[in-house]
Amino acid sequence: MNATDILIAIGTGSLTILSFLIFAIANSNGYRRYGREALFAWVFMCLMLVAVRVGRDYLGLLSPGDAVSLASVGYASTVLILAQIVFILRHAEVKQ
Repeated sequence: MNATDILIAIGTGSLTILSFLIFAIANSNGYRRYGREALFAWVFMCLMLVAVRVGRDYLGLLSPGDAVSLASVGYASTVLILAQIVFILRHAEVKQ
């Protein structure tokens, strides 16, 4: 593994854990719709990473720097989506 792969693995691992924690919190509070949105954000991030790897390794379209830049944009968008879900969950009324 090179440095690019390590950076991508660290970002993916941390966002995977965060997505599943948000999913669990949303489901335990009765907000399954928001939990599903957290999983959708995670799935789209993983699809973006697969596309980056195929473009870099198999098609030769991306340099390692471009791959890290695209992964960073994907991570930032995933973090923003997850932050919006957390904001909604924090300010929602607790369902009984």
